[in-house]
Amino acid sequence: MSYAISVGFLILTALHAQPALSAVRPGMMASLYGPAVTESGLGILLHHRAMGFALVALSCLTAAFVPAIRQPVLVLTGWSMVGFLVAYWVGGSPAGPIQRIALADLVCLPVLFFLAWAVWVRA
Repeated sequence: MSYAISVGFLILTALHAQPALSAVRPGMMASLYGPAVTESGLGILLHHRAMGFALVALSCLTAAFVPAIRQPVLVLTGWSMVGFLVAYWVGGSPAGPIQRIALADLVCLPVLFFLAWAVWVRA
């Protein structure tokens, strides 16, 4: 079971790694959100968001190997994923690049739920 938990956290690391890398590679930000966002003040907010993703990705990577921090990392990651999905839904579920992000979070929700079960319920 410990192996499956580590793999789950590594999957969540991968999910958050690409948007995290956009903090240091602006070209990635344009591919994630569309080219217009990097040309406005919105680009600053998305850069800040990318740094938050870096925190989530590094936390998930650490939790893959350090069991003691798994519960708070699941709260942080769940807040990020579920919070975005709720905001996306409330915002009218727009098509385009942001829809891919919502789909990626949605596809990884079972991993998050498995980890929550494995870390809290089964522990």
